[in-house]
Amino acid sequence: MNELPTTFDAVLTAENDGYHALITLLHDETRALCAGDIGVLERQADAKLAQVRWLERLFGERQRLAARRPASAPASPDTESALALLHERAGEAKRLNALNGRLKSHVEHAIHF
Repeated sequence: MNELPTTFDAVLTAENDGYHALITLLHDETRALCAGDIGVLERQADAKLAQVRWLERLFGERQRLAARRPASAPASPDTESALALLHERAGEAKRLNALNGRLKSHVEHAIHF
């Protein structure tokens, strides 16, 4: 998770893999929130943050590589498919993160009463 891929398609693959990993972490977080397992939440916080930072680095690299591509160069069907999957996974991660935020508020509220 330290070295950035060097081609646009490799970055795209790494982003898709990264979002898959983030979604897995978010599902684990959802289960921990539902169970009120604070220990799991504390242990996973660093992993989640590291994954988000990795995705941010990949996004920046993809933007940099995309800027170097000729504007007239058509995307291959594989690239189009990978971009569609990336948007789908990013949307799923955003939805799960929002859900977990709401669950966290409920858990915190319940702890204070």
